[in-house]
Amino acid sequence: MPSQGVDPGYSPAVTSVTNVLTPPACGSSWIVTFSPGQYNDATLLNPLFGGACSKVMRFLPGNYYFNFTNGGTHLWTINDANLNLIGGTPKGWDPTAATKPAIPFPGGCKTDADPAPNDGIQFIFGGDSRVTAGAGDFELCAQPSTTRQEIAIYGVPASGGASPTTPPALTSTAVSTPAGDTGFTPTATVLAVDGSVGTATTSNGGLAGATLTGYGLAIPAGSTINAATLVATHKESLTGNTNFVQAVVTPAVGGAVTASLNKQGALSADSADLVALGLTNPAAFASLSVKYEATAKSQKSITDSLDGVVINVTYTPPGFTAESGCILTHPYAGTCALVTTSGAQTGLALQGTLYAPAAAVDLAQTNRSNQVAGRGIIARHIALSVTPSTSCLPNCPAMVTLPAAGPTTYADRTVLFSVYPNGSANPSLRVTVTFQDGGGATPGSAVTITSWSVLH
Repeated sequence: MPSQGVDPGYSPAVTSVTNVLTPPACGSSWIVTFSPGQYNDATLLNPLFGGACSKVMRFLPGNYYFNFTNGGTHLWTINDANLNLIGGTPKGWDPTAATKPAIPFPGGCKTDADPAPNDGIQFIFGGDSRVTAGAGDFELCAQPSTTRQEIAIYGVPASGGASPTTPPALTSTAVSTPAGDTGFTPTATVLAVDGSVGTATTSNGGLAGATLTGYGLAIPAGSTINAATLVATHKESLTGNTNFVQAVVTPAVGGAVTASLNKQGALSADSADLVALGLTNPAAFASLSVKYEATAKSQKSITDSLDGVVINVTYTPPGFTAESGCILTHPYAGTCALVTTSGAQTGLALQGTLYAPAAAVDLAQTNRSNQVAGRGIIARHIALSVTPSTSCLPNCPAMVTLPAAGPTTYADRTVLFSVYPNGSANPSLRVTVTFQDGGGATPGSAVTITSWSVLH
């Protein structure tokens, strides 16, 4: 079916968050304070939120980017009934108190309806990073604004993600012979990988070597180095007489790294992973040199042939990584939503929009009487399940609402309902329904079935 709505294409609050932070320790206080920045390891967050800390987790006003790239799970799990996660400016409690005060829920952080200071937060999720809450109270208050959508949780759509960039291979422009080494001749042939080789013969523990300079690439600060590979095209006449072959890379910033290369009897490309060796700072690639050396064993001689050495780099400029992985699976199978809540001990309150146009959100509220999203939800798939607390019946608040302030006239709503037989990924019935809202004065005053179809 065609889309039944149009993605408004909201932008995140900022274009990038580049300061990578490590989560704070649990500590001895009743409160744990997080600072705005990028958090890229779910396995460091989960111990704090899994029941071992049981404190108030305060997220200071600002922008938080969750792009988990660690090995293992990329699911941030909140599962602690005694935990409060609050993002924004505190309301009704003092974070400097000597002992833990009562934390209002919902209403523990300030919104645009409160006087300043009322700065808020935005949680930005990229890649296959997601969050699930099985216990604990979780409240986020978005940054107040009169000019842009107030978004509490932002799932990066494909259109908003930064794309990896792979420039041409970095090549050298000059060559010299390291002191004490035997140089390659013809010298200029080792500057480019073009099939023309330079050769150097050495013996009795001697080294055949070349220092190649002039490599350089201006990578924007804050970029992520996805891959950096040194590729040396070389061969050794007698591999059994060769002690070692290596390349020492000296970057513009940071210390030199040594890449061990293979001893090979035929001229071919030989690669080394520079990221694994620690070259991850974008500034390091502004200027590099490579000292290539092959060493003969004691009382042995070798002739080394070198065509050249290049460095291949792929980086992602500052920005956010678009959502990926199972989050994008459609139809939603019930197992991989950007945001999931479940259980009678979980409370979620978003004082702002949940914007995830490429993802599913799956929100279950049991024995709760609070609204979940105060400025609407925009998602590819929304699963809502509510078992209200008897304390609020018969006037329990809606799970999802829009603020009272805004245009004076509201359009009628057109909703597509799809019926899926149990266990099926394909709908058997679709019904389009119009709710006549009287310009906002009488929501749902009349309901009209505008179309329906039985699918086989």
